[in-house]
Amino acid sequence: MTRVIVAGSFALLCSVAGSSSYADTTEQGVSSVFDGVFTVEQSARGKIQYLKTCERCHKKDLAGDAAEEVPPLVGDKFLSEWSKWTVGDLFERSSTKMPPKAKDRPHLTDETYADIVAYILEQNGFPAGESELPPSIDPLLEIEMSRGD
Repeated sequence: MTRVIVAGSFALLCSVAGSSSYADTTEQGVSSVFDGVFTVEQSARGKIQYLKTCERCHKKDLAGDAAEEVPPLVGDKFLSEWSKWTVGDLFERSSTKMPPKAKDRPHLTDETYADIVAYILEQNGFPAGESELPPSIDPLLEIEMSRGD
């Protein structure tokens, strides 16, 4: 009987420990975009969605459109403006304010928004890692957008 309980407890522990492929920032404390907080696969999914939903305004190269007052999502200006914020702030802005007119906003899942944010991070040269960005705001608020200057 003891073996069954121990074996069952071990199986439960293994299934719980391996149940998430998201970056765990709660145990590690505050992290940075330099810590590999998304995966290559997540960024690839994000690119597909970005091209479907964001390219029209922010352009294929994420450079934005100064004439239309659409800010860039890559480069020094983007990094400078977002360096004082967190990935959670970027996620929230993307998922609640983009596009600016509510009637034009697509109905995307939080997972899809996390994928798009991963693509934006990848396009800014931040490294991919082993875990995906989680599709919820609280852990993303623990990931700083600092450029490390």
